[in-house]
Formats: sequence, C-alpha cells, structure tokens
Amino acid sequence: MTSPRVALLRGMVLGASLLAVASPAFANSQFVPLVPMPREVESRPGSASLGPEWTVSATSAEDDQAVRLLVREAADCYRWTWRVVPAGTQLRTVELRAIAPPAGCPALFAEQGYRLEITREHVVIEGATAQGRFYGAQTLRQLLRAHPDGVIPCVGIEDYPALAWRGISDDISRGQVSTIEDFKAIIRQLAYYKINLYQLYIEDMYRFEGSATSGQTRGALTRGDLEQLVTEGLRNHVVVSPIFETLAHQERLLSLKEHRRYAAADAEERGGAAPEDPWGMLVRVARDVFGRLVMPGGAETAAPAAFSAGNEHALHFAQSLVDEIAAVTRGPFFHIGGDEWQPPTAPAGAAATAADDGMRSYGHYLGRIADHLGERYGCRAMVYGDVILEHPEAARDLPRDVIVVDWHYDPQDSFPSLRQIKDQGFRDVMVSPGLWTWRTFYPNYASGFSNVASFAQAGKRERALGCVTAAWGDGGAENLRENNWAGYAFSAAASWEQDAPPADSFLRRFVVAHYGIDSPELARAERLLGWQEFENVGWAGRLYNRPLPVRARPQRWVERMNTLDADMRQVQQDLAAIEAEVRFNREHLAAARHCARRYGYVAERELLLDAIGRRLEGRTAAQLSQAERDQLARELGRLETTANALQAEFGLLWLRHNRPEGLAENEGRMAKQGAMLGRLRELARSGSLRVDDSYSHMQALNAAPDPAEVEGSRR
Repeated sequence: MTSPRVALLRGMVLGASLLAVASPAFANSQFVPLVPMPREVESRPGSASLGPEWTVSATSAEDDQAVRLLVREAADCYRWTWRVVPAGTQLRTVELRAIAPPAGCPALFAEQGYRLEITREHVVIEGATAQGRFYGAQTLRQLLRAHPDGVIPCVGIEDYPALAWRGISDDISRGQVSTIEDFKAIIRQLAYYKINLYQLYIEDMYRFEGSATSGQTRGALTRGDLEQLVTEGLRNHVVVSPIFETLAHQERLLSLKEHRRYAAADAEERGGAAPEDPWGMLVRVARDVFGRLVMPGGAETAAPAAFSAGNEHALHFAQSLVDEIAAVTRGPFFHIGGDEWQPPTAPAGAAATAADDGMRSYGHYLGRIADHLGERYGCRAMVYGDVILEHPEAARDLPRDVIVVDWHYDPQDSFPSLRQIKDQGFRDVMVSPGLWTWRTFYPNYASGFSNVASFAQAGKRERALGCVTAAWGDGGAENLRENNWAGYAFSAAASWEQDAPPADSFLRRFVVAHYGIDSPELARAERLLGWQEFENVGWAGRLYNRPLPVRARPQRWVERMNTLDADMRQVQQDLAAIEAEVRFNREHLAAARHCARRYGYVAERELLLDAIGRRLEGRTAAQLSQAERDQLARELGRLETTANALQAEFGLLWLRHNRPEGLAENEGRMAKQGAMLGRLRELARSGSLRVDDSYSHMQALNAAPDPAEVEGSRR
C-alpha cells in the first residue's frame, strides 16, 4: 500500500495526471471520465493500443463474471472478440489476478479494493477479493467507453470505497414494476457504478403463500422472480435485499378481509385475533365504503395502516411473511421497515404502566422479528430510524445490533440525528437520502443531489456503515426509472469517493460512463431537466396534473414559464443533435425527450391560459367575435392534442421496461388534461368560456382536484 503522503500527492494531481497522455478523444484535458472517481490515479508514460488480438485471463474461477463483462465490453465498444486464455499469458492480455491483502492496508481495500495497472502491452487488475477485482473490471470498462479508438492511457490506479455499502432502494409498491429482464439490467448497471445493495420496497408486492391474493392485480413478484434477481445480484456482487414493512405502511395488505384481524385499529378494539362480530364487520364495511367514496385513489392513507404491535397473532403472521422472503434472499441484511409508526393512544384514565407498555410494544415487536432473523437466517435486521428519533422510549427494547437506516430528505439538513442514534447505543447506522423522484415525471435533482451529497458526507464523518439512496414512487410512480440513472450514479460517486463531487463536473463524467460519448450537450440536457424548480410547487408531477383555471398569472410565473419553454427547447435541440452518436443506453434518451416535451407542454399551457385570462378579463367569450372564439378553440385544441399524445407516448415508454399493472392509474390522471382542455375548447367555441377565479372547482370539469393533487408526500 502507498503511504498517506504518496496518496495525498497523487490526489493533488488526480485531475491533471490521467489525460495528459490520453488518446485523442481526451488529449490535453484535465477531464477524467470515471464514475465513481478512483481514490488514487497515477499517469505513466505512453498508452496501450488495444485490438482484437488481445485476450483476457483470470487466476480465479470467482472472476468468471468480470471476465465475461470485459469480453462483452470489447465487443460492444469495438466489435472485437477477445478470447479467454489460461492465466500466465503476459503480452496483450487483460489479467485478473488474486493477491493477498497487503500488510497494513485499510479494511475496505482488503474487502473491496483493487489495483489497475495499464502498460503498453499488458493490463493487470488485482485484488484480494473477487468483489474488488470485479470493481477494477468496471473501471476498465469505463476507460474503454471513454476511448472509442481503443487507445487508453498507461496508468496506475489504486482504489477502494469510502463506505462499505452503497445502495439504492427502489419503490415497486406504488405503480411501476419492472419486467424481470429490466430488473436484471438495473442490477448489472448498478454494479457498473460499484453499487452493492439493491433494496426493493415491496409492501404487498410479493405473492406470499400466506397471503394468496397479495398484490395479485398489481404485478407482484413471485418467489421465482425474486430468486432470479437474487441470483443476478450475486453474480454481479449486488446484494438484493427487499424492504418489507412489518409494522406500518401495510394499508393494502391489511385491507384484505382475511388479514384485518392483524391490523392495529381492529385488533386493539377487539383485544386480539378473535373472529369479527356482526357489528364489527358492519363498522369495517362502512369504513371501507366511506373511504372509497371520499378518498378515491387514496389507499395509501386509508385505515388500517399498521399491524398491531401488541398482538401476538399479528407478530406471528408478519414473521411468517418475513420467512417467505428471507428463505429466498438469505443475505446479510433484511429490512423490516418500522417507519412512521404511531404509538397507540391510551384510553382515558389508563394507568401510566399501560401507556408505557403500548409505547414499548414497538421495540418488543420489531426486536422479536430481528432476533428471529438472526437466529434462523444469520442476517441482521435493518429498521428505519424516525421512530427511534421521535420516540426513544418506544425503541428502548429494540436490540442495539439492528442497523438503523436514518432517512432525511431535506437538502439543508445538518443531520444531528446520526449522533443521536449512536448516543442511544445503536452500533451501526446507514444514511438514506432521497433522489426526490416522488410525485413527478422527472427527479428534482436540485434537491436530490444536494441531499445525497451532504448526507453521504455526514455518514462518512460519523462512520456510517453505508448510504442507501431512496427512489420513492408516491403518486403512482410516474417517473420512469430511466430518468434515475444520473441520480443513482451520483449516489455511487458520493458514497465511494472521499468527497461528494460537484454536480456539473460529475454530470460530464456520467455522460461519458453512461452513454459512451463526451457530450457537453447531454450534460446540459441532464442539468436542464433535473434542476427545474417552481415557486410554491413541490413536485413537477403536481404541476403537470394540476387543474386548468383560465386567468391571468402573476408576472413572475409568466417569466418562469418563458424560461421553462426556452430550457426545454434547448434540451430537445441537444438531444436531437447528439442522439445518433450515443453508443450506450440510447433508449434512455426517449424518456428524457418525453419529459422535455412534458415540461414544454406545461409552459405552453400556462402561457396560453394566462393570455386567454387577460383577454377575457371582465367579460366572457360570448363578447368576442366568432372568429376570435374559433381561434381560442383552435389554440386549446392544439394543446389538447399535445396532452393526448403525451399520454399515449408515456404508455409506450412505460411498457418498454415495466409490467402493465400500474399504468392505468397514471394514464387516467394524464387523460384529465386532455379532457379539461377539450371542455375548455367547447366552452370557447360556444361563447361560455370565462375567467375562473376559484381553485375549489374546475371550470373545465366542474369537479374537485384529483386527491393526488392535495395528498401529502409519504415521507
């Protein structure tokens, strides 16, 4: 291992050293197109001119997947067929070599580190573990993509991560569920960025034997599905470890008649798991009917929401569901949720001991599941940290060896919670920032990147076990996963590198690693799409799906929409100019283009409704000439056509990579845009169109806003 002083010197020249001797694609540049950036890079004289005659070898059968990926990369980058040869060949070979951990090396170098040496006629990747050598192969793959002529610089790289676990949690419980092949592709691409933990947030989205109808109409995973994903993860050094809510956030599972007896409200009212009496059944049915009438589409907030923590039968049922998943995953972790639980309200006049028992049921309940996982499967339980922070007394009996997942999504947070969790005696914590993917059609990376960078840095300072970045799908999971890759890769960089990188320099590196082309245009498109924020509008999805009142907008809003329109024209121009040159993941550009069109539609819509509102101020369309009314109708009809086309395009994009379940909810919400514009068009032509000063009812549909418009965010 190099000394700290040498490492420091190498870090100082990191930006300038590598490309000083690079191939023509990046000559005379300080740009190093790797994600994550290696810890130490040292330039060497000359360059390696790769070619179809080069071969690949490995000293360990554990490197088979890394070898396969390198052979495939040569084919994809250059259309070469690299042969796999026995270890020991010296010239024009990429050799993966197992070594003993160097004496005195950092633990994470021994576990996940690698060295990559590139000379004119030999490339060596060495590490003490197959995982480390696999990561060295990913770095080499990125160098191949960065040099389309096959001439790569001679360098020495020594690398290992800042955090042991670098993960993504992926919400498949609110609408978007990948096909199995897409899930596998996601796992492979996460591994490409050296992410080693993929957590599927499933709630009811598993076909449990103990819950036959669970998720059956929503595209739930089967045991066979999960087995395939776990296998693909193992092959690529990614732990697939679902998040299963064993306490709260089980509205759908507990809404099933056969499981109502385990729900907190019902079970506590009845004092256990006895069959419902007729009156109880009548109350439950009335509650269901009321919920459907008053809150259509609001299943996430309808009662009951949580298992009864004080009910032994509920515990055994939840534990049986955990067993079904854990028997397949058998990994080092099992995430049992535990977030956003509310302590039971003690009846009036109840003794203090009874109230304390209700509060402490949280720790007893989750603790027994955690102990069961350790005893039966040898894995550690993970729990979300919000209840631990808000109600320390509730977690008093929670085992201190559970891994606390501390989630906070405020980009301005300083994260004192990490110290508070450690002060309560919990041994290990993982930080969990958010990508701000919820209630939107494109992530709010202005907030997401900031949150990831600052929380990952705080995790490193507090010696966190890892960073798991959350991509939630509240509101129907309208944001297509293709849009998340810049965020996933940024989370990988922020978790692996010693310091989280600045967004702009990262985006250019990401574009090369992801698309195989050094394109300022693509980096600009990512920036313009991901850094759109709107005053008094929390999520872009709400902006798109909001009601359409005809009235003058504030001047600041008009100016903002003009800027948005210009930004999206630039994005579409950039994508059109560079798409033919994109060498990898070109299909992801279709989702980006769709989102640019959506934003462009929003800008055009708001500007048109503003113009019509100003024109009709103090009068109705009946006071306009027929020609003027027809002109308004044509303009509204053109927008209606755009809205309907966007809905159709979204459906096609969804079905490219996802199961059909979940699409209808999003299409139904998007269809309201075309319906509202169609109604406005009819009103304009008939002369009934007027300024609408009310947000309470839509002139276009004479209906209240969609509940999703007013519903709060899950977290």
